[in-house]
Amino acid sequence: MQRFADPTSCPECRLAITPGVPSCPACGLGLRGELAQRLFVTLQSADTLLDQLRAESRHALRVPAGGLRDLGLGGTGPAGAAELDSTPAGATVAPAAGTGAYPRPHDVGNSGEAGDTPRRRGLADVSVSRLLLGLGALCVLVAAVVFLVVTWSVLGVAGRTAVLAGLTGLTALVAAWLARADLRAAAESLSLVALGLLSLDVVGAQNAGWLGDPDVGTFLVLLGALLVVVGGAASLACRRTPLGHLTTGEVAAGLGTAGLVLGLTLLPDLDLAAALVAGTILSTAVVVAARRLRLSATRMIAVVVVAASWLGLLAVGVDRGTDRLDVAALWGRLEIWPLLAAAVLAAAPAVLTHLDERLRAASGAVALLVLTGALTLPVLDEGATTGALVASGTLALVAAGTWRLPGVWRGLGLLVQLVAGLVAAALTLSLAGVALDALLASASGWSGDLTDRLRIVAGADPPSAWLLPVLTLALLGTLASVGRLSRTLAPGSTPRLPGRSTLLVTAAALLAGAGTLSVVLTGPPVWSVVACATLVAVALLAWWLRDPSLTTAAWTGVFALGATLVSTHDDLLTALSLAATFLLAGVLHVRARVPEVSGVAGAVLAATLGLSVVTWAHVAGASTSWGVLLGLAGMAAALLALIWAPGRCWAHAEPALARAGWEVGALVAVVPLGLAGVLTAPTGESASWTALYLTLLGATTTALALLRTDRYRLLPVGGLLLAAASWVRLWDVGVRAPEAYTLPTAAVLAAVAVLHLHRHPAAGTRRTLSPALGLALVPSLLWALVEEPGLRALLLGLACLSLVVAGLVTRWSAPMAWGGAVGAVLVVYLAGPYVGNAVPRWVLIGAAGVTLIVLGVTWERRVQQARKVLGLVRALR
Repeated sequence: MQRFADPTSCPECRLAITPGVPSCPACGLGLRGELAQRLFVTLQSADTLLDQLRAESRHALRVPAGGLRDLGLGGTGPAGAAELDSTPAGATVAPAAGTGAYPRPHDVGNSGEAGDTPRRRGLADVSVSRLLLGLGALCVLVAAVVFLVVTWSVLGVAGRTAVLAGLTGLTALVAAWLARADLRAAAESLSLVALGLLSLDVVGAQNAGWLGDPDVGTFLVLLGALLVVVGGAASLACRRTPLGHLTTGEVAAGLGTAGLVLGLTLLPDLDLAAALVAGTILSTAVVVAARRLRLSATRMIAVVVVAASWLGLLAVGVDRGTDRLDVAALWGRLEIWPLLAAAVLAAAPAVLTHLDERLRAASGAVALLVLTGALTLPVLDEGATTGALVASGTLALVAAGTWRLPGVWRGLGLLVQLVAGLVAAALTLSLAGVALDALLASASGWSGDLTDRLRIVAGADPPSAWLLPVLTLALLGTLASVGRLSRTLAPGSTPRLPGRSTLLVTAAALLAGAGTLSVVLTGPPVWSVVACATLVAVALLAWWLRDPSLTTAAWTGVFALGATLVSTHDDLLTALSLAATFLLAGVLHVRARVPEVSGVAGAVLAATLGLSVVTWAHVAGASTSWGVLLGLAGMAAALLALIWAPGRCWAHAEPALARAGWEVGALVAVVPLGLAGVLTAPTGESASWTALYLTLLGATTTALALLRTDRYRLLPVGGLLLAAASWVRLWDVGVRAPEAYTLPTAAVLAAVAVLHLHRHPAAGTRRTLSPALGLALVPSLLWALVEEPGLRALLLGLACLSLVVAGLVTRWSAPMAWGGAVGAVLVVYLAGPYVGNAVPRWVLIGAAGVTLIVLGVTWERRVQQARKVLGLVRALR
């Protein structure tokens, strides 16, 4: 009879296949991997259910009219059987002896109950071989370099030739043999070693004088060309082997391209710009060749080289153009030719009709941008006003010239428009920067007076202050124009713009900000700027009350925050500004119908409350440390009081989110307030104040976690804060040993982890026990590595040995991993001086590399043989 789980037929097309093949030769269905294994086990479940139904039918049990679908088993064929995702209770399904399965042979046997496929833990077979071979290749290359450095002066010419050629040829032959044996990881590793030795051969030949006396540029050109040829040839030759491709060779060819271009730029007799032009052309040729030869890694690296060389040419052209800004030098003596060459190279893809039209238009846009820059370079020294006029003229000309172009070519001048807009933005930012510098200078940390005036420090030839709102308005118009153009070019992919109200309030806020900064440029009193920003915030809040939108609320917060920052010039001004901000945030917090807006306003309220208490304490003459303590206590009291606040206090139906905003704001304000209190404390009292702050925070966090059931996860945080307070006190009284700080907390974490493992046997020990073991071992290890070997090293070693033994007894991986890793580091550190004095370092490195390579090759070979044997066994009938 026909079985659903048949290893000799494809589950999709039911044609005959060879057991163990990676995919069906007829329909191409993949037959390896976890999904294939699950499919095979599910089909075996279907066979088992079918056998049970046949047995029940023999006892005259009738099947319902709905057939298998009424029994909850889907359809009646293989497709319906494939929909099963678990085995019925009591039916144990596993691949029978001699039964082939669709996944790889090493995946078979990892499944228990049907539908319950446990994850493999530890490193996979291929990962082990790659790790061993990678480390081995690295060690062999390091050992070869050390050996050549040590023995190069001793060997003669014949010896040098034999060593270089022998090592390179041997590794190349072994790599070729491994490629024919279908050992990818080993072949890639040995190919890397062979190419590295080939590079060392060239370096050694240069040092021996066999290449004459080439300069650095010529040497890099020769080495790069050699790597391109050898790497490409090795990659093409590998296609005749079972591997199919050689990534190492492709990467070597790409790196050789980079070295070739770099060598061209270092040639003493070649102009840098000409070298970059040649490098761009050569690397482009490599990209084209790699694309035709299907060398993907080489092509990717060469594309990066093309971009780097073209950008270098562009940088050289800009540097030469900015050194000679007069028209006679730039165009009369053609000093501008590197920029023109960059424009020509960028425009080259635009004339190739077989390329994608979007790529051609993009290359034309880049070329037009470079050409426009070359034409406008002479106006750079004509002042800000002329620069603004040229930028405006460029925007108008490009917009008019590209308005009637068809399709994607309409965006030909988009880059020019963006750059010209950036010029206008730079002029705007220069004015805004002068105003912001004056405002930042006024924020002197309560060291000024309420009647002080702003000091304006402007550079040479600054634009007039009244130009700031004008330039802002021009930029807003440019942004609108570019947005309309982008919607024309790609109407289906452009994001939906915000509503008219949002755009209007944003434009109004930007213009109001520009007007405020233009007032700053006149040098008014500090309090007037704070008042101006506060009035703008109040106006925006009134707008928000009429049209409650997220944008209006955000701009209200921006202006309120700016007023608060400027007000730090004087403590009383800061207190008044914080009071205004507190009122604005309170209105937003209570009246907002969107819970997120209310939560953010609550965060501002909490932070403003703490800062206000500290500020008013400073105005009253109290020390900063006491003010910070009062501010933290005020925020803690507010957080705990909000627990009993009724939900009708807010205009929305999610008071939990509003309370969460207060918590976030308090968390953000705690760090700067605490640092201010500690740093300004009297000498010798910093630790005491730190412990006091941590105790208050820990008590507040613990109380919040106990009073609110949705914050029970904060209990460990509160405990950690209280433990940190204890650590600070221990340090303050003179305790310096790390174990006094780490072991108590590690013991608590270990007890909690063991309890968790007892309640959840399926939990992983590495994730559960690693925090406790890391806290217990790592600090002691770091301490032992910087002190003389003594009792701590002995006890730490015994602890590591005990953990390894305990892990073996309990079959827990975490104690074994942590104990073995820390113990290995400790043993290597203690044994290092003795081994280093007895054996040369390069011998140890080389021996380790050879050992790792042999182990990696052997591992991969054994895994391959095991898969073949398992496939033959499973194919037996």
